[in-house]
Amino acid sequence: MSAHLVTGVTGLVGGAIALELLARTDAHLHCLVRGDSAAEAEQRLTTALTAAAVHYGRSELIDQLPRRVTALWGDITRPLAGVAAPPAGIEEVWHCAASLRYEERYREEILEQNVAGTVNVLDLARAA
Repeated sequence: MSAHLVTGVTGLVGGAIALELLARTDAHLHCLVRGDSAAEAEQRLTTALTAAAVHYGRSELIDQLPRRVTALWGDITRPLAGVAAPPAGIEEVWHCAASLRYEERYREEILEQNVAGTVNVLDLARAA
């Protein structure tokens, strides 16, 4: 079975892509999720994907979540996206995490997440 790394799964675009990957492939998804702990990241992931599946009319995918989706506790703003041990066997990376703020007052957040965050995810992808 192939494996993919997906960021931004708790958001609108990342959640939709994760559901499409579940529907169209047999891949296992390692989903980078922020949280105060690994358990909180896992809960955020399950809650977000369950809600997305209901919202997008893909409730049949909910039963697949426990066996095909794993929360990878991390944060794109940290080196290697904050992941201590990158998962092995990643074949594809789907980077959907981003700040969607586009006002000048959010410049630092935008740069940290959308520029430095992408570099950190690329470094994680190379490590995996």
